[in-house]
Amino acid sequence: SAGCYAMGFLILPRIGMFWSNIGTASLNLLIGIVAICWAKGWTTDEESSALQQDKMEVEPEGSFLPIWVVYLAAGIAGCAALMLQVVWTRQLALLLGGSIYAFSAMLCVFLLGIGLGSLVFQQWINRGKDVLKIATLLLLFIAIGVLIGKRLVPWLTIGSGLIMPVRHSPVVNDLFCVIISSAIELIPTLGMGALLPMLVRLSAGGHECAGR
Repeated sequence: SAGCYAMGFLILPRIGMFWSNIGTASLNLLIGIVAICWAKGWTTDEESSALQQDKMEVEPEGSFLPIWVVYLAAGIAGCAALMLQVVWTRQLALLLGGSIYAFSAMLCVFLLGIGLGSLVFQQWINRGKDVLKIATLLLLFIAIGVLIGKRLVPWLTIGSGLIMPVRHSPVVNDLFCVIISSAIELIPTLGMGALLPMLVRLSAGGHECAGR
C-alpha cells in the first residue's frame, strides 16, 4: 500500500513513466537476486520435515462443508473483488479526474484495507468457533460496505467540486484522493481482508497446511 501510494503520488509525477518503469524493474531484479542468494542453504532438516508434512492429506478443521464449496466461494469472492476494483477505479476517475491518481488511490486503499482486515481477523475474529456463520457475516459486511460506498458517491461528487480550488497543492490533492477512495472502498476491503484467512481456515487443516 505504501509502495503504491509512493509510486502513484510521489515518484511518477516527478521522474515520469520511463524512469519509473526502469527503476521498478531494476529494484525487482535486485530483490530477486538477493532472495535467491539468501535462500541457498537456508532450509534446515526441521523445515524439510515440515514441508513433507504439509504434503499429507489433512481434513479441514471444523468445517462440515464439502471442500469444493469453499473453493467455489473463494473463487466467486475473488472475482467480485476484481470487478469491484474496476468499478471503484471508474467511479474515482469521475470524482478525481481521469488520471493516475484514481487508480493509485483505489489500489492503495484496497491493499491497506485487505491488510488491516487480515490483522483484525488474526486478533479478534479468528477466536470464533462458528466458522461458517462468521464467514457468512463477513460476506454480508462486504455487501453492505459496497452499498454504503455507492450511496456516498453523489455526496462525494459535491465535495470534489467544493475542494477543487485547493487541489493544486500536492499535499492536499494526495490526501483528498486517499480520503475519497477510503470513503468508497475501505469498509468492504476490510471485510475482504478478513474473509480470505477465514476461507483458508475453512479449507486447511491448520497453519502448517495454509500454504498448500
